[in-house]
Formats: sequence, C-alpha cells, structure tokens
Amino acid sequence: MEKEMVGYCAVCHKPIYCHGGFLEGNIGDDKVLRCLACTNEDEVVSNQ
Repeated sequence: MEKEMVGYCAVCHKPIYCHGGFLEGNIGDDKVLRCLACTNEDEVVSNQ
C-alpha cells in the first residue's frame, strides 16, 4: 500500500502520511495538522 506525505505536524514538525484512506494524524477545529502523538498530548492538556 502506497503512503503519501500530506504535510508536517504543526507541533513537532514530524512528517504525516496518509495510506489506504487513513490519515496518520488529525486536523483540529483550528484547521491545524498534528500527528497522533501531539493530538493526544493536546487532548490531555485541554481536559485538565
């Protein structure tokens, strides 16, 4: 299955890929692309 780079994480600048229709990251309400690790960290911070 081919992986296609779609951009970089706005937080850690790691490349983010899409493969098989699955995005290895998230686009938040602020329309900013983040990798899964940074998305999870942001959710932990905002839930406190």
